[in-house]
Amino acid sequence: MGTPTEVKKISMKMLLLIIIVLISCSPPVNTWDPMVSENIMTSKKNGLFIAQYNIGKDSLCSLIKEAWVENGWHNESKLGWGK
Repeated sequence: MGTPTEVKKISMKMLLLIIIVLISCSPPVNTWDPMVSENIMTSKKNGLFIAQYNIGKDSLCSLIKEAWVENGWHNESKLGWGK
């Protein structure tokens, strides 16, 4: 396979390549799926809020803190992806 020094050099080059790929690649902005606001305040601030649901206090809903309906919206990409 090669001397230990050659193997170490190849390993370092592969590691560097992987790091460069991971750092330089960014996924496109999701412009094709409808998006949702983070919380009710953000939805109201952006003028998307329609109504809020009352959440019961039973054990099945203990993980849900707030629920609401808002107008659908999409991100916009200036790079031309997701058209």
